[in-house]
Amino acid sequence: MNQTMVPYKAGFDYGMGVAFAKANPLARGVKGEHTQVEGAGAGNGSYTVKQVTTTEEVETSLGISAEASGGCGLFSANARFNFSRDSKARSSSILLILSATEQQGFWQIDEPSLSQEAAALVTQGKGQLFCDRYGDCFARGMYVGGQFFGIIRIDTQSEESKLTIGASMGGSYGPFGGKAAMELSETCRKERASIYCNYYYEGGRVTGRPTAPAELLEMYDKWAQSVRDQPMPYQVALSPYSIVNGPEPPNAIDLEHQRDILYRCAKLRSTTIDKLNIIDYILDPLHSKEFQLTQSPADLRKLQELLSRDLDVIAKTASFALDNPKEAMAPEKYGRDKIGLQDYALTVVPELPLHTGPQIEIPDFIGLTSEQDIRERATEHLSFSLNPIDVQRWKVTRQDPTPGKKVKLGAHVQLTREQRSALEQTLDEARRGNRIPSPIIPR
Repeated sequence: MNQTMVPYKAGFDYGMGVAFAKANPLARGVKGEHTQVEGAGAGNGSYTVKQVTTTEEVETSLGISAEASGGCGLFSANARFNFSRDSKARSSSILLILSATEQQGFWQIDEPSLSQEAAALVTQGKGQLFCDRYGDCFARGMYVGGQFFGIIRIDTQSEESKLTIGASMGGSYGPFGGKAAMELSETCRKERASIYCNYYYEGGRVTGRPTAPAELLEMYDKWAQSVRDQPMPYQVALSPYSIVNGPEPPNAIDLEHQRDILYRCAKLRSTTIDKLNIIDYILDPLHSKEFQLTQSPADLRKLQELLSRDLDVIAKTASFALDNPKEAMAPEKYGRDKIGLQDYALTVVPELPLHTGPQIEIPDFIGLTSEQDIRERATEHLSFSLNPIDVQRWKVTRQDPTPGKKVKLGAHVQLTREQRSALEQTLDEARRGNRIPSPIIPR
């Protein structure tokens, strides 16, 4: 293995042995003075905002994807993974991730050497005991300072609304600041989209729960000020024992097959979570009307059940691979051979319903004789316009769209009005004077 950068985990320390697949800190097997590397990022920082579309892209930004972490600890308990899963990436939403880093330097062991106890195990040929005690790599260096991650998820009401909001942001998120955040909130309000914001940090200190992008940026500003006084290790360099001074540590088992299986499981887990997220959203009573259902709710719930089973099988497959590197197998084979799921295969998801937005039926405006009556029937979900007419007594004679047609919220109705006949006006005046009962006026 090459040197790999992974998120800091409680228990990591300079020279500490690590079981790479589990990212578990073990006994300290390497000694050597750790010093700050000159010019290695002290006082540096970075800040980016970008749009992502999948759970795997979120994990990559957090440094915990298969590629970003080199496969280290993909199925270990991880606060960053929990944050990623809570972000609920899905195709119906716009997801922005804010990533910020404050570096106060990189420290490493310049001349690592095996400790006396570790070297003794090597010379005595106790290879398995060495691996059990010291793992297959060690923590050589650490970045100190902190990292901050923010999530802005915009749940839109339709694909059209998603495009409108995306266009308003211009596709450029680098200079995302207070004004842009406020404009985004206003655009979302007009499009009836909801906004979810959350953050996760290492180093520094910040409290509170943001409810809007501008508030999330305030949280980031507070964190950036606090991390300078409260730094902590946030990224660790894991190195193979082959670079250590002393007798060459044994390679007790070949871990490449195990890592290949864990890689595949991690990618399958991310894509399965994405599929579950969108199906959960479609089945949510608050959003189900936004979709043009091509499957019945019962079929979607069955699909939800199968995908949940896939996640369970993937997790069990990874757990088995961690404990049995040589016998590691793919999820399909594990499901059939170890769990007893006959003919098991990962679920194939059919084409999902279109995200068209909630719809309402156009009411019948024909025959109405006042703007007040029209407003009451249109409610807040429709707008309307009337043709100009230079008479006081009129009625609506035509409308477009026609009554009963299903349209999106906020649709516009064009109403055509004409002067009422003399008979209608006479009957109207008579009704107001209570002289005759109200008749049914032909349209």
